[in-house]
Amino acid sequence: ILEIDEKNLAVTVQAGITIWELNEVLARKGLWLPHQPESKRSCTIGASIACDNDSTFGLRYGKIKECLTNAVTGRAEAVRIGQRKSSFSSTGYKLLDLVIGSEGTLGIITEATLRILPLPMSRQVRGYFFRSLNESAKALERLLSAGLTIESAHLNCRHRLHFYTHTYREKFGREPKVPEWAEAILFLSFSGDESIVNFNIEK
Repeated sequence: ILEIDEKNLAVTVQAGITIWELNEVLARKGLWLPHQPESKRSCTIGASIACDNDSTFGLRYGKIKECLTNAVTGRAEAVRIGQRKSSFSSTGYKLLDLVIGSEGTLGIITEATLRILPLPMSRQVRGYFFRSLNESAKALERLLSAGLTIESAHLNCRHRLHFYTHTYREKFGREPKVPEWAEAILFLSFSGDESIVNFNIEK
């Protein structure tokens, strides 16, 4: 970590730091990087940019592109591309967009500046059973159309229920009640002010 700029909500890091390590440090200051792939314990910032990977909270915060303000690539000489700490710019070539997902073919990413956010005050996760994957997908569409601030959505078929029931047993020490008719489960997470989170869940 080269710099944590709390006023500008920006962090500048070298490419080899993992997302997990970065967020461990940011959490001490009440901040976080919302780009959270499932592989966050081993995934580096450089890999996230080069591979343009997805994020657990991508539904609300987008992909790494939405967090990235600039990067340094090293190809004989270091070249900084992007808008420094500003998240937006309406001038110049969008060279940063070319580097995202380029997997090292346009240069090696050595440094990046990322947009960070205050840690959510509250987060709650709920799981909902459905009779089919199709029903659960349609339900998610309706929830998003209603304007709810859903942070993440994970849709799984019956074959994946075992993984989550195992996790449930590990956490709560008892079997969850899974209806015989359930063929799909939709997990949703909500975060923010506690009253807003509760409103979203009730709605």
